[in-house]
Amino acid sequence: MFIIDWQYVLNNELIWLLCWCCQGPQCVRVLTYSGWNPPPGNRKMHGDLLYLYVVTLEDKKYHITASTHGFFLNQ
Repeated sequence: MFIIDWQYVLNNELIWLLCWCCQGPQCVRVLTYSGWNPPPGNRKMHGDLLYLYVVTLEDKKYHITASTHGFFLNQ
């Protein structure tokens, strides 16, 4: 059985995404960790890995949950 350090994997993916955004067309003004990181224990038990905060060029603000089940847009 393999043990995966999801925080390490997601940090590397986030760095790759930030580098790609800087080279490609601009679509995101802000992409950062949310102030709710790290998830509390009860949310970790539900699979939450980290929370992201995104602001687009249209000034739309999004809070995204990275989970073991995928990425979810919080309403």
